[in-house]
Amino acid sequence: MKKTALFILSIWVSISSFSQQEVKGTITDENNVPLKNVIVKVKNHETKTLSDKNGNYAITLAPDYTILVFEKEKFSIQEMQATGSVLNVKMSGLEIDYSELSLEELLNLQVITASKNTENINKIPASVVVVQRAEIEKIGYKSVEEILQDVLGMYLIDDYGWNGSKNYGVRGFFSTGNFNNMVVLVNGVDQRIDVQFASYMTEKFAIPIEAIDRIEVIRGPMSVIYGSGAFFGAINIITNQISEDEAFNQVATSVGNFDSRNIFVEFKGQSDDFSYSLYSSIYKDNGIDVPFGDLMTDASVATADFADNGWNLNTQTTKNLLNTNRRMVNFSGTFKDITANFGLISSEKGTAEFMFGAGEGHKVHYFSAYGSLAYNKEWNEKISMSLKTDFTTDNHWVDDNFFFANAATNNISRMNAIDIEWNTIFSPSEKLNILTGLNTRYVDNFMILVDYPQFGYNDFEWSSDDVQTFGFFTQLNYQISEKINVIAGFRLENIQPYTVTSIMPYEDRFTVPLMINYSFEPETAFDFVPRLAVVYSINSTNTLKLLYGKAIKQPSITAQFDMFGTNETLKSADIVTYEINYQTLVASKVSITTSVFYNQLNDLISRINIVDENDNIYIISRNEGKNTTIGAELGIKFKPGEHLLLDARGIYQKSTDQRKGYENIDLAYSPTFLAYLNAIYTVKKVDFSLSGRFVDKMQTAWNPSYIDENQLPIVTDNGIYNGRVGVESPTHFTLSANIRANELFNSGLYTNLNMSNILDEKIYYPTTLSNPQFDKGTLGFGRWVYFSLGYKF
Repeated sequence: MKKTALFILSIWVSISSFSQQEVKGTITDENNVPLKNVIVKVKNHETKTLSDKNGNYAITLAPDYTILVFEKEKFSIQEMQATGSVLNVKMSGLEIDYSELSLEELLNLQVITASKNTENINKIPASVVVVQRAEIEKIGYKSVEEILQDVLGMYLIDDYGWNGSKNYGVRGFFSTGNFNNMVVLVNGVDQRIDVQFASYMTEKFAIPIEAIDRIEVIRGPMSVIYGSGAFFGAINIITNQISEDEAFNQVATSVGNFDSRNIFVEFKGQSDDFSYSLYSSIYKDNGIDVPFGDLMTDASVATADFADNGWNLNTQTTKNLLNTNRRMVNFSGTFKDITANFGLISSEKGTAEFMFGAGEGHKVHYFSAYGSLAYNKEWNEKISMSLKTDFTTDNHWVDDNFFFANAATNNISRMNAIDIEWNTIFSPSEKLNILTGLNTRYVDNFMILVDYPQFGYNDFEWSSDDVQTFGFFTQLNYQISEKINVIAGFRLENIQPYTVTSIMPYEDRFTVPLMINYSFEPETAFDFVPRLAVVYSINSTNTLKLLYGKAIKQPSITAQFDMFGTNETLKSADIVTYEINYQTLVASKVSITTSVFYNQLNDLISRINIVDENDNIYIISRNEGKNTTIGAELGIKFKPGEHLLLDARGIYQKSTDQRKGYENIDLAYSPTFLAYLNAIYTVKKVDFSLSGRFVDKMQTAWNPSYIDENQLPIVTDNGIYNGRVGVESPTHFTLSANIRANELFNSGLYTNLNMSNILDEKIYYPTTLSNPQFDKGTLGFGRWVYFSLGYKF
């Protein structure tokens, strides 16, 4: 009997040992370099470990669990079946060749922008676009502006605005002025400029294309994570990635027509505890050269004498009036748990301010110094924490040459801002992850000075008290089952009361200026912003996302200047979004991403005309805007072979103005259809690409002259442009091609030849209220040939 019991016990021990088998192995990258600190875990089980400095790991499998998951930041997640006691793994880095990734790997990329923590795209409760360095190089993008207008749902409008910034519409909605519908980050640092209507000037985030490692675009309301301004999501431009296996330096120079040229230098390096990235660039172009007659019906006004209400210019074209000169330098470094990022940006740009200027035209000068320090600490497997402070100083001034050269007229603005944020990630179990954070933004030294003697404005100044915003947010991700995750969170945002001051000098210049104060008192103590999502991972290649979110846009300090003399208070605009997103992989060669969404925008802050009892017209800001958009997106990636990748995307969107009296008027700046196509072919060390972009026609804004005293539109078939400020902008289709040769002569030498807008299509952007004199619209660049020569070492 004892022998029988011992025999049964020995069999049980053997079975138990087999069912709890230990698996060992070595983890390397694609160049066979060992990877340390790779998270190795048993799928759907709490067991996990880390690889050591030599890439070695050992883990014990629980009974009935045989799949191991390997995760590391900047690498694609690997899932592998353990069939024996040894399992060696080779991980693919996110910085490898874009076209060499399988479609399944593309669907499993990791991003950090969505929740300030590394996540798999399939698990993120939003629609995500990732543009990697390899893709940027193969397509031959010349600038960040070009990349963003190729993001599904985004479209560019350049109206030569006085602030020198371009603007983008997103999912059928466009705000006249600066881009302010998405938060824009560079290496995680917010690029907001409060003196420019709390917006994002493209000159500030016009990072040299050679420095960009990756751009993450998270589409959908993101105010829970990023606060005010994340109306349609967040854009993070990442430049400070360091390769695990080797660092590289780079020098490059580029030349092209429009007298365009660029010089770029970059150095990167790393040791055990320290890594750094340093780059600098100088860029210039002379802008487009087109006759004024292409922009406006009555071009004679340009050369007419100012006594006859003309511009008094001695030219008939835009030659040298829309030039760009930009210089920047940036340093990023990491030492153990501390990261730092510092930079300087200086630019000069030609603009139009109700007219083109005489001589060399109107010139916008922009200077920004910024920096960031962060401390990141993983205390244990359950708790990690980060503390970050960002600071920026922005100086923006316009030298306007109204009617004659050296007219000594200018518009100056400046501000300083400090952001402090604390985040913690708590994972009490394998199924639950909680992100919680506190942040504050502090704006001081806010000032705008206008000196236009020709128009009777002499040293008019607007300034504000220090402005402080507080935010608390939390978001939890709970795994209900093996396939279903629920993400829920909210944010409380508070802006403190402050006072803005207007200083208006008298003509004799010896009398004390008139000072008027306006106190901003928010209507509510906190803006409440909720978020809810369900992510259903049907299997490893099919994911369904059900998304609901809200975002807010607080009234900017600059908008408060319109409220002088009133007893009204602006409140935060908001957007509510419902979206169904589906991703699938078909037979390993085709991936499909689809989305259907509905956006409802409320209390949009609009600048409108008020007519008083004396028939005087003045401008005021009010929460009067209300729009809805219903849309559908489709993206298809097709990889028929190892060397060819096709990427086609399209969006249909129908936006409607819900304001009283505007219900039957087509919404301005809202194309119904957008389409994009990229084709990339790689053979040996040469890349060929072809890119196309289609933008549907757009209407312009309603003319203030056709709005009555009740703020209702005056609809007539006989009015100028049927009541609008300009003619309808036509559809345009642009085609671009790129050829890139890498590792010439078996070295780091490369060449790149890009031709954008091959067909020399006239790209008309619709007339805006910023420059209504261009009633035909403003023009984009024509055919542009751009050659680059670089060396990586």
